Amino acid sequence: MVSAIASELINKDRYYSAVNGRLDFKRPGHDALILNGTVPLANDFLPAGQTLAVDFGGVSAMFVLDAKGNALTSQGRVGVKVKPGQPARFTIKLNGAFAASWSDEGVDPNSSAKNQPVSFAVTLTVGAAAFMKQIPVTYSARAGASGAFRFAK
Repeated sequence: MVSAIASELINKDRYYSAVNGRLDFKRPGHDALILNGTVPLANDFLPAGQTLAVDFGGVSAMFVLDAKGNALTSQGRVGVKVKPGQPARFTIKLNGAFAASWSDEGVDPNSSAKNQPVSFAVTLTVGAAAFMKQIPVTYSARAGASGAFRFAK
C-alpha cells in the first residue's frame, strides 16, 4: 500500500497535466489508467533504486525505478524524468481490474452515466517525497459495456 502524497501533485494550475481512465466491463482485467504530471523533487534526486508508489482511488501499485527513472511490472509502467532546477515529470500507466476498487467513487458496471462528476483520492510517493490530492474527473459509462473518465476541466 502507498503512503501519503502532498497537495501539489494534482493541482490543475501547477503540477498536473492529465488523468485518463478506461474500464471494460465485458472483459475484467482490461481496465487502464494514465496519470501524467510534475512533482518537485530534490535537485540531487537520483532515480536508480528509488521506489515510486501510487494509490489512485484504491488501485495501488509500486515500482522500483532504474537509472533512467523507468520501471515496468505486470501492473503497468512508470517513467520519471528529472532535470536540475525543474519539477520532475512523471507518467504512470496502470492496467488491471479497477471497477470494484472505484465503486465507492461511483463507478458501477451495471449503470450508465453521462459526464458525471467524480473525485478520486490520489497518493503518490517518489523516493522520500510524498504527495496527495483529490482529483476531479468527468465519468461516462454504458451499463454492462464500458466506462471512461478524464480530468474535469
